[in-house]
Amino acid sequence: MGDFLSGIQNELFRHITKEIEDNSFSHSSLFSGNRYSGRMSMALESVRLLSCSGDSSFNCICPYCLAFDKLKVDNLLIVGNRNHYSRIDALLENYKVLGTLKAKENLFKTIRIMLLNYRNPLYDPSNTKSNAIFSLSAALDETLDFLETEDDVEKVVNQLENSLYQMRSLVKNSSSLTINQVRLIQRWVTQTTFKNQNRVVIMEGIEECGDSALNSLLKLFEEPPKNTYIIVIAQFGNRLPATLLSRLRSYRFNELSVEEKNRLLSEKFFVEGSFYNSLEEFFLDRAKIPYRQINENANTFIKSIITKKNLDRKALEQLSLNLDDEEQLEYFFKKSEDSLYNFYYNNKISPTKVSSIGSIIKEGLQKALTFNQNGRILVETIYYRLLDM
Repeated sequence: MGDFLSGIQNELFRHITKEIEDNSFSHSSLFSGNRYSGRMSMALESVRLLSCSGDSSFNCICPYCLAFDKLKVDNLLIVGNRNHYSRIDALLENYKVLGTLKAKENLFKTIRIMLLNYRNPLYDPSNTKSNAIFSLSAALDETLDFLETEDDVEKVVNQLENSLYQMRSLVKNSSSLTINQVRLIQRWVTQTTFKNQNRVVIMEGIEECGDSALNSLLKLFEEPPKNTYIIVIAQFGNRLPATLLSRLRSYRFNELSVEEKNRLLSEKFFVEGSFYNSLEEFFLDRAKIPYRQINENANTFIKSIITKKNLDRKALEQLSLNLDDEEQLEYFFKKSEDSLYNFYYNNKISPTKVSSIGSIIKEGLQKALTFNQNGRILVETIYYRLLDM
């Protein structure tokens, strides 16, 4: 994963790497920032560096790093609510287009990140779907192993699409962390490890958890068991309770610069970086999500509110079409916020109005991510609420 970070988030990468080398890296950390800013990649690289028995270089060939290259390690758990399938769909399409070994490696690693959510220590017998999900996860992992040496792109794609379809039919995305999962994690981290090996838990999206799960995490964050590291990945880190934030060392991941974005797209995904405004646009495009149309719809949405030129029912329904997909709904609200600030920068709306509208849009975005609401209904509700301001 370190090669993914080469040339991006340089200052933060050097800082965290130095802390790990000096044994001063916190046992409870918060990686906050927007999606596609390298948070998960940095978290995974931290796991490798904390566990490496070699020289810690990107190309280290110690037993741990060789196993980690395929994410075949026993000292790592990932739990969270990441939309893995949108990323997998994008990289599956990228592999279809390019057919290269590097594109295949990117795809397989992304699938294996998802599978780390379904390792045996996280098996919850109280969840009626657990047995089927964990069985499918194990079968998909075996399929990946089988396809490692397969050069026929069509065969690889067909087998993966079939296996992924079966998993997707049971669970669309990982859910928010539950109290039962916290208990399973607590039990895992207190077990004896082989040769006192470091153990790492990566938690994503815990700002969306219920109070019972958050309260159970307090002691784990405050006093992690020996050789245990907890890395929290959050988009809305400021939404975490102050009692939790005080126990986490915070690392802020900024948006990628244009130069970083272009380098990453060209060197990692082999596409012309200038064709996309962001890494997110690349993933949306490869996943066949109509991001340009969503951009236009978001601008129409905000323009109607600011100019008070109401959209009729048909136009509003057309604008919110297909927004039941979580990825598209989140992108719509983010682009609505961007459009709002463009109007502000062009002196077409007051700072007070921007603040009022912006807070409601942020509320809509958080509801979209937290409560899995019907996208069309949510957009229409917020639209009429904003018109009444």
